[in-house]
Amino acid sequence: MGIDPAIYSRRLCELISKNYSKKDLIPIDNESNEVSHSQFNINLVKNLIIKSVNENEEKGSSTVCVLLMDNINKTVYSGYLGDSCYLIARPNGVGQFVKIFKSEEQTHGFNIPFQVGTEGDDPSQAKCYKHDVEKDDLVILATDGLWDNIDVESIINELNLFSKNINSIKINTKEFAKILSKIAEDLSYKNDYLSPFVKRAQEYNKNYKRLRGGKPDDITVIVAQISENEDARNEEMAEINKSVKF
Repeated sequence: MGIDPAIYSRRLCELISKNYSKKDLIPIDNESNEVSHSQFNINLVKNLIIKSVNENEEKGSSTVCVLLMDNINKTVYSGYLGDSCYLIARPNGVGQFVKIFKSEEQTHGFNIPFQVGTEGDDPSQAKCYKHDVEKDDLVILATDGLWDNIDVESIINELNLFSKNINSIKINTKEFAKILSKIAEDLSYKNDYLSPFVKRAQEYNKNYKRLRGGKPDDITVIVAQISENEDARNEEMAEINKSVKF
């Protein structure tokens, strides 16, 4: 009571940004000097979350979701705790994006997400994943304000509609993020809507069978699209040119 919930989460984001920029994070759980590149980055993401949470002296709590892009190896590493989740979609053509992966919310029970912070959960419980990605894959990160009001199938449908309207698989990520957040906000206020949140409530308790409506909540949406790394491509082309004899 009496705590501005934004203060803790904003400070956590500041610390994550600061600690990542230092580039001096030591991978955790590594008793051997021999560790794979993938495991190094997974440990890096988890350690980034742990270090930032431990340094946050503000009162409050928050979910957390961090993604790290390895441009050279075309890989995304993730670490998250709670119900702020992410989705990866891949285009098979204009208007033909398909779901590749959707993270599952981490909860103690219905509507009780894991959180870090004051009397919160141990940040070492963050789930971490590695994803091999391809050029033009789309990544959507969002708080539960999105996932509780729009199901994944509908998000993919909106993405394909957007792609068809512009006749391209190259997505204006800022514009699409605004579209998703607006749809989620509008649905959150609908009283006759069978939202994903209500569906989970009904699964949790049979007494909620008549429950309807969206779930008004904070909504944050970030959309990113994988692009070709020009520096890496130029280095690759330089090596190819070296090997070619005229």
